[in-house]
Amino acid sequence: MRKEFSYTTPEGYFDELRTRLGRIPAVLQAQEEENAQSQTAAQQPVFEPQPRERRPVFARLAPYIALAATFLVAVVIGNFILSRSTRQDVVSSSDEEIIEYLIESGTTVSQIEEYLSYNNNTNDQ
Repeated sequence: MRKEFSYTTPEGYFDELRTRLGRIPAVLQAQEEENAQSQTAAQQPVFEPQPRERRPVFARLAPYIALAATFLVAVVIGNFILSRSTRQDVVSSSDEEIIEYLIESGTTVSQIEEYLSYNNNTNDQ
């Protein structure tokens, strides 16, 4: 099976290739000469650097202080929102209500006694 390439080269491409490659150094040399002439015509620099102005310490630290303040405000607001939302969710229940719930849920008597002894120990401390 013979492979055929779908790409072709223009007629006479390789015949003229050597002469075209030979012209490249002459073109580059002419461009370099033009650049050298234009640089000698304009010897003054386009931009003269200015001496840097020393900024005060606070002016250099201001962005970092602003970033720290932003994080602090975010933490305070987040803490406030979370503390307010958890306070509303807490429901105080009496021991009788808790025992009634445990009995209805199928908790054994030994587990209820364990709860009562744990609850009494924590209240005493």
